[in-house]
Amino acid sequence: TSRRQRQMCIRDRIKEISEDKPDCRLEMQIDLEEKGYEWYEVYLYPIWDTGFERVCIGYMGKLINIQKQKKRNLQLQKAADSDPLTGILNRQAMQKKVSHLLRTRQIHAGAIGFIDLDNFKTVNDSYGHMFGDEVLKRVAVVLRSILRETDYIGRIGGDEFIVFFREISTREALERKLEQMCESLRQNVDGCHVSVSIGASRYPEDGDTYDVLLHKADQALYMSKRMGKNGFQIYDEACGNKPFRSLLSGMDEYDERLEQMVQALK
Repeated sequence: TSRRQRQMCIRDRIKEISEDKPDCRLEMQIDLEEKGYEWYEVYLYPIWDTGFERVCIGYMGKLINIQKQKKRNLQLQKAADSDPLTGILNRQAMQKKVSHLLRTRQIHAGAIGFIDLDNFKTVNDSYGHMFGDEVLKRVAVVLRSILRETDYIGRIGGDEFIVFFREISTREALERKLEQMCESLRQNVDGCHVSVSIGASRYPEDGDTYDVLLHKADQALYMSKRMGKNGFQIYDEACGNKPFRSLLSGMDEYDERLEQMVQALK
């Protein structure tokens, strides 16, 4: 925050001081010049003139440096939000951050990409889980290198990754980005061929909540797998009209959809 914003915040909090609420506590960053900004806990206490009319004539204050505490809290929060293997966001943090972004309408357009490594079970079975972990870490590194700092990257399962693109407004721009991801992740790692399939959905065209967008990206990913893997599919009406096996939950929607079709024909 700027100095002006901090001053306005302090003034607003001072205005709240009254006989019923006789003190004020807030946290703020203070510029220490050579040391830069550090976090302080600020306490303000009013000085009252108790003569003919009780009037506040000044304030006493106390500053407590909480920089170490703040730094520690940030480290703990980062650890709680991070996938321990790859260092990118974990499933819960990804959902929380994207949901907040959509709920507060901070963007005008965006897209979710649901990435699944092709035949990853075979990689683990053939080369071992330690090798598989190295592949997963390499995927995270590649995704970080080709996406913007404003985009979100998360690992939500064994070999499942989610990316959220901010302000990607056209289908053509999304197609270019997905093609770049597929090409960048198509690698030969120590003799092991690695590729990915990606399903994507667009905000707000396909939905305005994280759960809806992820569900439709899941449907598109299933379609991409059925079309031969090693590519991408953006959600469309055809994806939504076909029964599919969710790669998120392993739940098969085929029986439910078939029952709905049977009922419609009666």
